[in-house]
Amino acid sequence: GQIMTLSLNNTNNTVLKDGTEKQLTSKEFGILSFLMDHPDEIHTAEEIYENVWKEEPFRCRSIICVHICHIREKLESSHSEKILDSFWKRGYRFNSAS
Repeated sequence: GQIMTLSLNNTNNTVLKDGTEKQLTSKEFGILSFLMDHPDEIHTAEEIYENVWKEEPFRCRSIICVHICHIREKLESSHSEKILDSFWKRGYRFNSAS
């Protein structure tokens, strides 16, 4: 498979994916940026929430799940393309091999 290129522009929360610009919300961008800064490390929803929202995580799993789904909808062009991996009851990670 072809290696995908992703670059982040934090001035306007856009992601350049293979030359195409995708707009993310500030929270989506924060999540993706945090996970990309720690590739191949699994982070819990609580860790992601603390790092992006900068507050104590409280019932944040569904919030993080929804945001992860939105990032996937915007960036993954097919089900076989996995930019973000999910691990049941453990968390999420950026897949640097994608």
